[in-house]
Amino acid sequence: MKKIKFFILAIFMMLISNSLNYAQWVPCNNGLNTNHVSAMIVKDSIIFAGTNNYIYISTDYGNNWLEKDSGLTYPIFTAFTILGDYIIAGSYGGGIFLSTDNGNSWIAINDSISDIMVLSLASRDSIIFVGTEGRGFYLSSDNGNTWISKFSELPYAYINTLAINGNNIFAGVGGNGVFLSTDNGGNWLQKSIGLTNSWVYSIAITSDSIYICTGGGIFISIDSANSWAAKNTGLTDTNVYCIVIKDSNIFAGTIYGGIFLSTDLGNNWIAKNNGLTDHFVRCLAINGEYIFAGTNTGGIFRAKLSDFGINGIAEKKADYPIKISPNPFSGYFIIEFSNSEPTKVSIDLYDILGNKIYSKRLGSIDAGKHQSSINPGSGLSPGFYIVAVRCGSDVKFLKVVKGE
Repeated sequence: MKKIKFFILAIFMMLISNSLNYAQWVPCNNGLNTNHVSAMIVKDSIIFAGTNNYIYISTDYGNNWLEKDSGLTYPIFTAFTILGDYIIAGSYGGGIFLSTDNGNSWIAINDSISDIMVLSLASRDSIIFVGTEGRGFYLSSDNGNTWISKFSELPYAYINTLAINGNNIFAGVGGNGVFLSTDNGGNWLQKSIGLTNSWVYSIAITSDSIYICTGGGIFISIDSANSWAAKNTGLTDTNVYCIVIKDSNIFAGTIYGGIFLSTDLGNNWIAKNNGLTDHFVRCLAINGEYIFAGTNTGGIFRAKLSDFGINGIAEKKADYPIKISPNPFSGYFIIEFSNSEPTKVSIDLYDILGNKIYSKRLGSIDAGKHQSSINPGSGLSPGFYIVAVRCGSDVKFLKVVKGE
């Protein structure tokens, strides 16, 4: 009996030891000649890293990094955007550079902006948008050959982040909240109702929601930035610097607390820092089965998405078309969907604050076309809501409006 107890205790201690020694995040800095990483972007499975010592790329998921500085005349890079086959890189004091060959060579596209300090980049069609420190907002409609200053339209010192959704351009401004332009930066409207912190670091947009990172935590809008709701439960550091989203999983990088993960649209957060030795996370990127974190002094760290219970490596869309009618609705609405194989289906309804207010479990259903009536009750207030339809491991989010 004593031998059995000793054996069980040994197994138990081994499991504890393995758990304590297990590191989700591992450094992947081979070939990286700097520890300060400000920006990352993925193009054609190639990871680009902007650092304080030029630009690096990795073609093998971070195992090795190559410095790519041919044509670069300034070392500090803070932002990227992709414009068709081109990659655009913004520097902090040396203007903007373009590569047509996946970073092997760069050309300056500076015109009159060779000394600007770039904080953010975005692009759409043939237009490049630039947010700066101290010089406001710029755009180019000819692939960077000429630039137009829009400082008078958005006269703020820190245009920290830019994001595009259709015809909408969102600008996150340090100290002044969120602004929206629907005419390529010609006019801007402030969209900060509900924000309790106006220092915006980053913006991420999904098909139904907008997330912003601020000095006071994460806020979400499901009504095109007309109102914002805080999403900070579990965040022990609300100085949130960056964000990346995969399906319903959201990773947030903070200034002092490392990385947090939410698997429920931001309603709850849990720290995920095993192996992460630098807790100032400046940028996040997902490539294949990995997530990458660029840090302030520790270089780049990598973790497998499966380590966080996230499967389905390739970005994929749910293969079940969904229709909601009527929308807007009065008392109830009907969800029509089809699935290609037998699977379990559930439907949840969330309010603008992310609270689950209705849930319906359909159980396991056969392949084919289906519909389900959703009646959330007479006490539902008019406004925007999010419907989450889960078919097996897939989840799809749709916006629905409750009418007067």
